[in-house]
Amino acid sequence: MITRRPIHIAVIGMTAALLTAVSACSSNSATSPEAAASTGPATFATAADVGLTTVQRSSDGAVTLSTLSSRASMVSGGDVLVAVASRDLADPTLTVNGVDRTDELAEVMDGAGAAELQGVISGLADGANTLVASAGGSSVEMTVTNHPLSGPIFSGPHLEPWVCETELAGLQPASDQNCTTPSATSWSYVTTAGLEQPFAPGDPLPADVATTQVDGADWPVIIRTEKGVINRGIYTIWLLDPGAVELPAAALAGDENPTWQAAAFNGRLVYRFGGGCGTSFSQGAALGNLGGGADLGLLAKGYAMATNTLNTFQTACNPVLSAETMMMTREHFVKRFSLPEFTIGDGGSGGAIQQLSIATAYPGALDGISASLPFPDALSIAPGVTDCGLLLNYYASGTGSSLTEEQQRAINGHVSSGTCQNWSNLFLSAIDPTVGCAPQLAEEVYDPQSNPDGVRCTLPDINVNMLGTDPVTGFAQRPLDNVGVPYGLGALEDGVISVDEFLDLNANIGGYDIDGNIITGRTEATTGSLETTYRVGALSEGDALTDVPIILRNVYLDPDGDIHTRVWAFDIRERLRRNGADAPNLLLWTDPGVGGVGALVASVTGQIDGANRSVEALDAWLTAGERPANVTNQCVLADGTLIKGGWEIYDQPGPCADAYPVASDPRFVAGQRLGTTVLACERQPADQSPWSSSFSEAQRQRLAEVFPTGVCDWSKPGRGSQPSSGKWLNFGR
Repeated sequence: MITRRPIHIAVIGMTAALLTAVSACSSNSATSPEAAASTGPATFATAADVGLTTVQRSSDGAVTLSTLSSRASMVSGGDVLVAVASRDLADPTLTVNGVDRTDELAEVMDGAGAAELQGVISGLADGANTLVASAGGSSVEMTVTNHPLSGPIFSGPHLEPWVCETELAGLQPASDQNCTTPSATSWSYVTTAGLEQPFAPGDPLPADVATTQVDGADWPVIIRTEKGVINRGIYTIWLLDPGAVELPAAALAGDENPTWQAAAFNGRLVYRFGGGCGTSFSQGAALGNLGGGADLGLLAKGYAMATNTLNTFQTACNPVLSAETMMMTREHFVKRFSLPEFTIGDGGSGGAIQQLSIATAYPGALDGISASLPFPDALSIAPGVTDCGLLLNYYASGTGSSLTEEQQRAINGHVSSGTCQNWSNLFLSAIDPTVGCAPQLAEEVYDPQSNPDGVRCTLPDINVNMLGTDPVTGFAQRPLDNVGVPYGLGALEDGVISVDEFLDLNANIGGYDIDGNIITGRTEATTGSLETTYRVGALSEGDALTDVPIILRNVYLDPDGDIHTRVWAFDIRERLRRNGADAPNLLLWTDPGVGGVGALVASVTGQIDGANRSVEALDAWLTAGERPANVTNQCVLADGTLIKGGWEIYDQPGPCADAYPVASDPRFVAGQRLGTTVLACERQPADQSPWSSSFSEAQRQRLAEVFPTGVCDWSKPGRGSQPSSGKWLNFGR
């Protein structure tokens, strides 16, 4: 028996507006960048879609038919959890493709305390299925579109080639190119010492099993783990399963998914997102230190957990694929186990990017966001990453080698000169088409001479369905640009570098060719690549993010040269500000970086004391329907002192602002303002820039030569910027 929890429709984070369908051409077509500006993906929504559900009512309002496991247009795997309700409790019926399926429904209570029928309807045909609910002479019809469990639904055509790695996850070898393999279920228990040990269902409870209390009842901490393949990624679901002690071994024979008892489930699903930003073109391996696996602390409190290897950004740095995979994995959880009252995202670094990107482009998919080591999105931080590569190259040659470390830090904007080095070491390869694919693809990887048609292992290419292709090169469009960027402007204005040093830096900074090689000229993005990036909602913006509770967790590691610099939390803050006011749904928690990289890993994986405080705070926030008075901004000083309050604890002089200063980034030093998503700047004549007034005539002349098309005018929106064409976009048509 699958236990259903009450429906919770009025959840903070669900979209408040009904979305209308639009017709448009696919962004996958090989149109010119300029032509691509007028086309885009279709909006994947109907007037009845709300978050992850579809609700349809009869014309007289007497009968309601709902899909609860996913939107009606986004069902996968051949089954769907539906609810049927009728006014005045008339006996409703349900037909599926003309066949009566009413007996597969059971009565439950909805979130308002009213009775309705719910059930998982299986055996759906691929494509469109017609569901009709009737009662008392009224009826409502809904089309449910079923997709393969291997996907895709809305992320666009499958990325190819693709490497299956099921055996690395302990599953059987894949039987086809979609990595299909049977799911597997195992059990473990947690000892009183906090260790996880194997457990065989039906065995007596071990003497050293830990116990926990959920909803006032005591339970042994027995964990059920299910693994399988969804959307070509390897999913894992963890939950408490105290009923496993009553499952005899004979009951498991031939049953991959024996009955689960929901008594110890608190109704909250925590979806874990892993870090990094990779382009492997593979399933990827287990989360490991990139995002953590089972969190024993959360599980012991009755939370269920889920993830998928395609929700570890180091596997595939593709926010649309991540959104699709998360929804399909959650859908499976709902149909197999229970309908959660809330789905709370959790994860750091690339895991933070995924949560913010999903909430921006697919509002309502997550009810709450716990984002540690936060970045806003992959594409708007990419300029700073590539800038670091150019700057390091400049510092290593010519006159750039004469700059002191203090001057380099001032130009980079970071507290430590090691930050740019770490960016370059870890993620600059995202623009190199020969690096980043799974080792099994070595012979298929692009080479400009020997294999020009090979797979390109770049960030744009892993996002080709979203960004489209350039008809001239046939490669994915790349919205990378540094034309007009006055590198080191802030260092010049602060007197750290001279005018001549500033001019030499900008004359020799260079750019990248399409294969990621440094060249003497600047990099200029095509108009089409920029317009497409904005139009498809690839950048995290504030409008959608203001409807979901968000707690950002910054572990202060700036002095250690870590890439997760504090400035990005404040950039996200600025994106959400409206009319000078902070968004009430956004909080920032700051922890000291004691322990360096070890603290970073522990924060991402939830292995430090209090690491799950944000999840529990979001739970309380969502449960109450408003932010509790005790859930505020906070910072923990190095000595353990906790300071709580509003944004004034960071904006005004005091212990938090003093202990955790906000530094910068190469683009912000160059003049870009926090909270602006400028991928390529509009330009003004160099000699008309306000900061050039103190230049000598010879220096002004050289300035014009260095910037022949002008310097960035950061007061204007980015070149090609425009509103997104809608939410819930479908890149498959």
